[in-house]
Amino acid sequence: MEETKEQKNRLEIICSTMHITPSGEICKTMKGLIKEAESFIEEAEDDEIMDAGLIAGAQRVEHYEISGYGTAVRYAKELGHRDIAKKLQVTLDEEYDAGNKLDELAEGRLNRKAIDQA
Repeated sequence: MEETKEQKNRLEIICSTMHITPSGEICKTMKGLIKEAESFIEEAEDDEIMDAGLIAGAQRVEHYEISGYGTAVRYAKELGHRDIAKKLQVTLDEEYDAGNKLDELAEGRLNRKAIDQA
């Protein structure tokens, strides 16, 4: 939660620097990923399978965020906004770290237990 607050703060600083007023538009893709995870929770037959499915859903969210921040970093660099690119890169690195942690969980005991339960 604290990391997300810092990411939001970084984005607010970037927007202020660029004289941009964020619209707060809801991302339909992210909303769909969350809805998919909620459906999975309702359908999971036991806790181990639910955990594996939730990790898979969280991985999809992280990959989506990585894609967005990676593109934003590239655009900032191309447009000569080096300081903004650095701020965005910090968030991109955090998203990669979160993805790697989820990968470790998925490759570890949780997926093995879910397979045993299926």
